[in-house]
Formats: sequence, C-alpha cells, structure tokens
Amino acid sequence: MSSVTVPPPGVQGHCAVLYKDSLYVFGGRIDSIHPRQRNITNQMHRFQFCSKKWSQVKTPQEASIAPRHNHSACIMNGKMLVFGGSNNSCYFDELLEFDFESETWKILPKSELWPMARHGHSAIVRAKDNCVQDLEMI
Repeated sequence: MSSVTVPPPGVQGHCAVLYKDSLYVFGGRIDSIHPRQRNITNQMHRFQFCSKKWSQVKTPQEASIAPRHNHSACIMNGKMLVFGGSNNSCYFDELLEFDFESETWKILPKSELWPMARHGHSAIVRAKDNCVQDLEMI
C-alpha cells in the first residue's frame, strides 16, 4: 500500500465501506469542472480513523479490475463484495471480492442463477442465526 498525505480526488458514484478502523472508498467518477474530462476509476483509498491519514491501496490485480461507478459494495465474511456498475460504455454483471487482510482482488465465478448487469442499485448482506446467508441486490 502506498502512502498518500492528502485526500483522494473527489469522486461520485463510488462505494464506501467500513472495515475495522478504516473507511475504504472504491471506484467512482473523478470530479472535474469539465464534464468530458470525468474519468472513471478503479482506485481504492483507505482512511484510517486513528491516524487520520489517507492511503491508496494498490494491488497486483488492479489492472484486471475494470474501472466503474454506480456499483454496490458490502462486507461479507471479512471481505468486500462489489457488484455491477458501469463504465459509460457497458454495465457489469461481475461480482468482485476484495480481501482486506491480503489486499487482493478476485473476480468470483458466475453461478447458475446470476443477476443481470446493473448499475445505480443497492446491495445488502442478509444473515440468519448469526450466519451470512446471501447477498441481495435491490
């Protein structure tokens, strides 16, 4: 992970999740005063509450994770799950998994009953008897 002493650029359509003592912000469209210069990113930034410092999380798999905005993200079993989103050319139907401990990405294989590509949606993790049951998209 590389250190950054200033906050990341302003983004919209990103996802943010809390894990342990940090806020993780992934993806989104980088704000610009010129609409045609708004770039979509696959960057992940981490804000540590104790030190009050930002850092950019860089992973070996970053190049294989398509930049996106308007995706959803949830924490399940100590990992961040990211679904869908758009890059303004297409909508995604892939489910990504980010492992906080190893700081690695994985694209999860599709199952038989797979949701259609989508963006601008929400997702929740549903648990029953203190056991994670499934990820639901709304």
